[in-house]
Amino acid sequence: MSNSGPSHAPTTMRETFNQFRFYRRELEGAGLFIDVDFSHCTARQVFYACHGRAPGSLHEALAHERFTPRELFVAAVSSGEFQNKLVARFLAAYPEKRRLIFVHIPKCAGSDVSTHLFGRYASLNTKIVDQTITNIPELHGAIKDISLEILVSDQIYVHGHTHLQTYVDWGALRYDDDVFTTIRRPVDLIISQVNYVLTRIFSDESPIPHDTHGWREEFKITNLHDYRDAPAVRRLASTILRNNGVVPENVICRYIGDGTYKNSVERLAIHNVEITNLENYHLWLKERWGISTFTRMNESKKFISLNDFNDEDQKYLAHTTHEDQKLYDRNCSRG
Repeated sequence: MSNSGPSHAPTTMRETFNQFRFYRRELEGAGLFIDVDFSHCTARQVFYACHGRAPGSLHEALAHERFTPRELFVAAVSSGEFQNKLVARFLAAYPEKRRLIFVHIPKCAGSDVSTHLFGRYASLNTKIVDQTITNIPELHGAIKDISLEILVSDQIYVHGHTHLQTYVDWGALRYDDDVFTTIRRPVDLIISQVNYVLTRIFSDESPIPHDTHGWREEFKITNLHDYRDAPAVRRLASTILRNNGVVPENVICRYIGDGTYKNSVERLAIHNVEITNLENYHLWLKERWGISTFTRMNESKKFISLNDFNDEDQKYLAHTTHEDQKLYDRNCSRG
């Protein structure tokens, strides 16, 4: 017979994550730590259960004299520290789960990969640590989802636009875990990124998405009617191409290493990263994951192609993808 009494207040981070299985989204903060026995719970317990550390000061250690234990727990799991370190701490809380770490390089079929793997494994999206993207209710909802998924999954699929070195810094890579990535022809990647930005800029969604608003501001676009003809779109595409904050140089090598071919090859070897290119992507899906259903998720509208760029822009493209091209050629030569 199951225990019908309240659960005890968490003393470890794993117990804290497990409590999220009972989180009520519709109640937001009020839906956390319902029917929990907080008898004799102190601020020190909250710090260890939510941050894995002792309080940093006497003021923090005596916080239970000013707030209820439940208030302290809710505040702790809604804090910047808890969110910033969420991925590393969640993985550490479940060491018995094998990790599938996907280094999602933008515009390299990463969304498509995740679409196939979401339904197979407990899924942890690294974007939840970014406070500019994920608000607190969304954070708590995501923790609820994976804390339930992990009950029926022996593996955790970790994904998001996160650099390989960040996973290293998080201590997420272990000997027996799988680390993999997908790449594509570097010039095609950049053109796809430009097309993606154009797709978002010209989006007619309402309300205006955050990225659409941001890119319209970045490129000083106040009237979309100014960009209805092809020459205007090509001029805008050239401006986007040369904005290094939006279209970084050698993006593949930046996600894998320090932006250079040499360092990226070293990182791939050190961390035993499995790498495939888009030419072999469908075969890889079938042989690696047993997936024969082909999709094209997050595909951008094709506003421009390589031939739409002038000679100067094409030279710029070749220059800014030079290190990536060497890595891509190496991968292709190895099959």
